[in-house]
Amino acid sequence: MSEAKLDGAERDVVVKEWADDYPEGAELFCSRFDSGDFADPRYTVGEYPDGASVAVLAFAAPPPGWVLRNLHLSEDERSKLLLVQSSSAKALDIILDLDRDPFQDFFNAWTAEVSASPGKSPRSSKRSASTKTPSAETSSP
Repeated sequence: MSEAKLDGAERDVVVKEWADDYPEGAELFCSRFDSGDFADPRYTVGEYPDGASVAVLAFAAPPPGWVLRNLHLSEDERSKLLLVQSSSAKALDIILDLDRDPFQDFFNAWTAEVSASPGKSPRSSKRSASTKTPSAETSSP
């Protein structure tokens, strides 16, 4: 894969290319893939002889209600559902046509944008970690 996450001028080109797929001003995560990053053509819906670029909404930890509605899913399944909900149909086709390793690299780079557990903002995760007090079981009487 050329780059899991694009920055700078290259990112600006991809944002412009995908601007019609997302609301104006949306924060986008952009990536570019080489032709060799895609699965065997028997398993894809598109053809990518020159590779492809993609943009999806930047990863954001969902609110607690979304997490509760999706508790029946594993954490991995919830993360993948967030990817589906954050992608235009065209972007999702490209992402789903990736081979195993490039898909995982993309997914890991996308989710690395937020290092909090689903349902918590990075600020509340840091705050709760720094304000924990020893439990009564570990305190001596």
